[in-house]
Amino acid sequence: MLLFGSGMVAKPFCETIWSRNKDLELIVASNNAAEARALVKGHEGESTVIPVDIADNSAVGLLVAGADIVARCVNPALPSFMAGVLIPVYYLRIVFSQPHYTPR
Repeated sequence: MLLFGSGMVAKPFCETIWSRNKDLELIVASNNAAEARALVKGHEGESTVIPVDIADNSAVGLLVAGADIVARCVNPALPSFMAGVLIPVYYLRIVFSQPHYTPR
C-alpha cells in the first residue's frame, strides 16, 4: 500500500492499517521525510519512507505504478497531484473534516 502524506490525518490511518494487517507493506511517500519517519516509528519492519515532491508527476507516477493500493492523506486544498497518472485498481482519498459546530 502506498500512502501519500504524513500529517495528522495519516497517523490514525496508518495505525488502523498496522492493527489490521501485519503482512501489508506500507510505503509512506511524503515531502517531509522527518515527519514520515516519526510516523512509522515502531513499525519500521512493515513500513518504508520515501521522500517525494508531489509536484513531480514522473516520481509520483513511478510510485503509483508499483502500488496495488494508493491512499492520499494530503491537504485537499492542494491541486490534484495525480492528474494524468495511471491509478491502480484501488485508490483511497482520505479527507479530514472537522465536525460541524452549531452555536446555541
